[in-house]
Amino acid sequence: MSAAATYHPTGARRFGLGCGIPVEVAREVGQIEERTLPGGSVFRIVLHWEGRRWRIGQAPIAGRWTVLRTRAQAEMVLGAIRAEASACGSFAKAVAPYLRRPDASALIPRWLERFEAREAERCAAGDVSPRTLAELRRMRKAGLFDFWTETPVFAVTYGALEDWLSELAAKRKLGAKSRRNVAGELRRMLRWLHRRGEIDFVPDFPEVPWDRRAPEVLSAGEQRAVLEAIAWERRGVFLAMAHTLRPGEARALDLFHWSAPDLLVQQAVKGQSASAPIRGLKERDWRVIGASDELADWIAWRIEQASAEERLKRLGVPLFPTMQRANRAWSPNARWSHWGLWSEWRAASERAGVRVVSLYRATKHTTATDLVRQGVDAKTLQRFLGHADARSTDAYVALGSRDVKDLLRARSTPRPPHTK
Repeated sequence: MSAAATYHPTGARRFGLGCGIPVEVAREVGQIEERTLPGGSVFRIVLHWEGRRWRIGQAPIAGRWTVLRTRAQAEMVLGAIRAEASACGSFAKAVAPYLRRPDASALIPRWLERFEAREAERCAAGDVSPRTLAELRRMRKAGLFDFWTETPVFAVTYGALEDWLSELAAKRKLGAKSRRNVAGELRRMLRWLHRRGEIDFVPDFPEVPWDRRAPEVLSAGEQRAVLEAIAWERRGVFLAMAHTLRPGEARALDLFHWSAPDLLVQQAVKGQSASAPIRGLKERDWRVIGASDELADWIAWRIEQASAEERLKRLGVPLFPTMQRANRAWSPNARWSHWGLWSEWRAASERAGVRVVSLYRATKHTTATDLVRQGVDAKTLQRFLGHADARSTDAYVALGSRDVKDLLRARSTPRPPHTK
């Protein structure tokens, strides 16, 4: 399709046959303004005629409504408007096609539906966690994207994003972290559309600062007291988490993943229920972890309890079964659910007289902080914890490091009086 056929209404083909507005006059009407945004420059056409004023910043290009990103696009659209006005004798009629609401299929709510369906497909394939999909659905159901009901995906600007985030804070009473999460979902959708070629660019998003708080952890002694308050046959999964495995990673381990004295960590349960799917790790990699003596002893006991068929099968047989009574019979092949783990840990904390801290903080975070206090460097700790980004390890280093504390203590220690 030629540029003229793309931009010009039908009447523009009669250029030069004006019926009221001479061509020379039409050529002098309208100007192009350039606006610089964080995501790049955009262009807008401004026309004044007979006391009326129109602003045009978008047009149907190649069959799709889009923002005017180049001066050449703006000049072509302005030329089409002038030609149509000269032909029909009215600038109001000439600009009308560019002021109409875009097709509903280009609106953000419609694309959010498609994006959610795509995320559901990725979730089924194991590429996205069920919690990520559930969070997107919760946000849509809560109406957190209602601000964009009449906005096409190509017309999102930095200023509109600022207004939206301000509305979420003022009307929805969302905290800073929640606003960051909601904005992150919209950014993910726009980036997906950009990769698909549906939009030309993704605008910069306003920064939403929020205060990071120090994680609440236990001391090594408190962690040990809680572990000892858990019955031996149910303690193994908590020993693994205290060995810095994530809850989902510990729940997904099978007998196949144990080769004394090492654990092969290459998958995780993606969901909170016991029957949630098992997929790849968060960092899309695998790692080998050497088990502690206590954990190795527990696993040896677990293998002794396994039947000959389970030992032969290995893959698909949980290394850390729930060991709970179900249907009046022991069910050692059932996996832990997230809430089962949390309920067990909370009850053990109360029995041990230790303050109740979230499962993740009380196991992996507590161990990581204790390792820093023992002198483990940040790079080694990052590899041990399985963090793809070093910034994820910074919280443990800041909480457990004694360097600055020791310097301040040394400085505040009173010196002996000077003697001759």
